[in-house]
Amino acid sequence: MAIKIGGDTVIDDSRIMQNIAGNEGTLYTRYNANYPLSATTDNINFSTPFMFCVLDAATTFTETGAAIGKSSQMLLDITTAGYTPTWSSNINWAEGTEPTWGDYQRWHCFFTVVALDEIRATAFGYGDITSVGTPSSWPAAAQSLARAGDTGNRTAYSDEHESGNLGATGSVSGSSSVTTYITHRAPQGVDIGLGWNGTGGAQPGYWNQSNNFISKSDGDTLDTWIETSLSADSARFVRKSIGGTVIADSGYISIGTVGNQISVATSVSRSRSTSGSSSGSNEQIVECWLRKTGYTDTNVITYRHFVEVYVSASGCFLGSANLYRWNVDTNTADIITMSDAYEQFVAKEEDAVHHVIGTDGNNKEILAFSKFDLEDTFYAFNGNDTFVSSSHPFLTTDGWKCCNLEDGNHDYPDLELTQLAVGDTLQKYNAATNEYYEEELTSITPLTGETKEVYLLDVGGDDTYVVDGYVVHNK
Repeated sequence: MAIKIGGDTVIDDSRIMQNIAGNEGTLYTRYNANYPLSATTDNINFSTPFMFCVLDAATTFTETGAAIGKSSQMLLDITTAGYTPTWSSNINWAEGTEPTWGDYQRWHCFFTVVALDEIRATAFGYGDITSVGTPSSWPAAAQSLARAGDTGNRTAYSDEHESGNLGATGSVSGSSSVTTYITHRAPQGVDIGLGWNGTGGAQPGYWNQSNNFISKSDGDTLDTWIETSLSADSARFVRKSIGGTVIADSGYISIGTVGNQISVATSVSRSRSTSGSSSGSNEQIVECWLRKTGYTDTNVITYRHFVEVYVSASGCFLGSANLYRWNVDTNTADIITMSDAYEQFVAKEEDAVHHVIGTDGNNKEILAFSKFDLEDTFYAFNGNDTFVSSSHPFLTTDGWKCCNLEDGNHDYPDLELTQLAVGDTLQKYNAATNEYYEEELTSITPLTGETKEVYLLDVGGDDTYVVDGYVVHNK
């Protein structure tokens, strides 16, 4: 039955409107506050009536919260790049025909659950993608200092070496990183740069366009890709393994205001709570993407970062080892076990001073005394009792040496240590005669995989003292 107004048919028998002109209406741009628009990236959530999604890549959508009778709407923007959405087999488009998504940039999609495996859908498109002109590629950087990274070339490097005494710190930790940042420069343009965190190891830095390594320092930053004519609306990092597997994708993040910056770090860290060393490395490829309306989303530069870290922790002596303390009243050495010396030190009056004798024949103050449990390899010399952990330096006629050279070199980098071995000549002290003498090392006996209570001294002067008659060093 047709509908007439004033004798004129406005809706005919086929339900088609006729003779309508001069319409007026209100465009509502905001839904009821009880049902706000919610962002989604790849999901139709039927517990959320109104959603919006801006694609940054070809995306497959799934559904959650579906129940018979529920419905939901989505405002979908495939951007000027024309990213294609795909849907699960549960989605049934009107008349069995999925929309041609490339026809429009923006779509209003409706979904209604008829059965859990039948979700009926319609979509209305608007905003012709070509209306903004054919997208062009992002312009090349006005200046690019660092070489791009690929399977054969690294862009940036950082290294961290940390060492310490467990008695003072309880643990030793270190970390190394190379950071990539993207900044909206002033007054316009984009800066992509690098930052370094790493000390004590190999020199950090980057490779320039001529493939020469340029050294940097811990805490340095440098703009390495500079575009001065065009500012980006947003930027994105994609981190990949050397094999090309995506580790993380930041998605596009707004940098539309001068000074806005995003960053991502390739990092590695290690910690030691027992004597010995730990090392690690991390290598990643970082793609830097920029987005601007009217331009194709572009991976403008790819960097490859390699970072390393090495940490080592040192212990000291067992409680049964003998410490040679110095009596300043009698000018003689008192021999006392480490455990007894420790107990007397912690029980002494605040202004009392305990001394030891070292390599120079002079006494020096004990500044600190620590006791803690340590898992390590411990050593005995010349058939005597086990008394020392792995990295402690001993004075020989050929300089300072230790049982574990790798750990010792990182704990005591200024001593120029070498490996202690049978046949070396150790410097010793005779408390009875107050004289120094030499003793050949005829055997070294390790005790591995043990946890022992050990003692650590911090002394003044030249950091040397005497344990079991041997002249030793304490950093």
